[in-house]
Amino acid sequence: MFVILGTVEGPTASLCGNMTGFATTFAVKELSDVTLSLVAQGRHKFSITATQFACAAVPPFVSPSSAGLRIRDPPKYVPVSTTTPAPHVRVTLPFLFNPIPPYK
Repeated sequence: MFVILGTVEGPTASLCGNMTGFATTFAVKELSDVTLSLVAQGRHKFSITATQFACAAVPPFVSPSSAGLRIRDPPKYVPVSTTTPAPHVRVTLPFLFNPIPPYK
């Protein structure tokens, strides 16, 4: 799990999995600290490069749709009722019973 702490918008979302070739850009306050937090299990090899850019050097992203845009006053979510009952699934597992003798 990889998280970036100290960005203007707060901690980034937790990133998991193979991140080969991953790149991200985030804003920080002047003279602030940034922490790259990484939690892993097992043996891994990491190669992390951090490059600082002036804010003016990063062009603003223009979304081709409203995807990713923060809506100031979103409409209240009303769940859609379903008329189809949820399917019932029966799962049969091998049952192994090895009783533990009572504690004496």
